[in-house]
Amino acid sequence: MRFLAFFRLQLHMLIMRWRWLLPLPVMVFIGYLLTNALKGQLLPEFLTQPSQAAAVNSWDALFIGFGNAYYMVFVIANLFLILVCDSLPESGFGQLALFRLGSRKIWWASKSLAMLMAAFIYTLGCVAVVFGVASLGLPVSFDWSPFGDYSSNILLPNSFQQQTTPLGAALVLLGMDVLGLWALGTLMQVIALLTRRYTYGYLAALLVLVGSMGLSGSLINVPDVLKLLPAIRNLIMTFYPYPFREVPIFWSFIYWGIWLAILIFAGWIISRRQNYLAQRH
Repeated sequence: MRFLAFFRLQLHMLIMRWRWLLPLPVMVFIGYLLTNALKGQLLPEFLTQPSQAAAVNSWDALFIGFGNAYYMVFVIANLFLILVCDSLPESGFGQLALFRLGSRKIWWASKSLAMLMAAFIYTLGCVAVVFGVASLGLPVSFDWSPFGDYSSNILLPNSFQQQTTPLGAALVLLGMDVLGLWALGTLMQVIALLTRRYTYGYLAALLVLVGSMGLSGSLINVPDVLKLLPAIRNLIMTFYPYPFREVPIFWSFIYWGIWLAILIFAGWIISRRQNYLAQRH
């Protein structure tokens, strides 16, 4: 099938590069920092009781790492943008592949799904590394820790622990971040289609991220819909810079769904008007 063959080609070109090793030491370092910070909450072994739950566990490090707005904007999300920023404009080989494919609709669908898979692989890998490193220095448990029972301690919404397990919360966070990174990656692709410069796409996505941090501080006494406008509030579970969340988390999934629908449609329209083989790179 042409679509599957071209999709595998696009995914291979997007991911199978040496730069994708960069997240490994970065996430190891984040996990190491968080583990050392949380170890201060553990009692000495001779003061603990056999049936007593440890004050902190590896889930706490994971949620703090992926709930910190500065980590998310300047490290986690920014690193993803750097990894995939040059997916467009299309290279000479890519233009020839498109010519052989014979369908711009299939080409754009493959590009979009490759970005989705890149976002999923990247996010899952980062979560696994941070959690794995934290598990080497902190207790591993299937339950919330006493430290994590206080939502603000681990950057979760109020009473969120009563609604789900740590694994369930991690899956929700994974879904939010995958959709968010997919949307930001698609934004880069659309800007690159318009300008034929991938650096402009990267700068536009980075501006959305950094600008959302500045915007978040001014959106307090406004309707709930406006409180969701900053992208950072839909990549983490709290409403940065405040340790609470005033709307249900599923609104963030709707937020990313709307942006993805707009961006994917815009990219399809723009790609139909591109004259690829007339371009020189």
